[in-house]
Amino acid sequence: MILFHTSNTLLKICNRRAIKKWISNVLKTYGKQAGDIGIIFCNSEYMLQLNKKYLNH
Repeated sequence: MILFHTSNTLLKICNRRAIKKWISNVLKTYGKQAGDIGIIFCNSEYMLQLNKKYLNH
């Protein structure tokens, strides 16, 4: 499953289906299959919070 998330940004994601299909096609090219993929569009401060929380840096 490929999910898109936005936080602290005004970015609008267009053509989600086309992007998901493209990602799946790239993975198939390499003989892989999508598991759970989360794509987050956010500002630097939010990304830093995620890094500290989940990656301990």
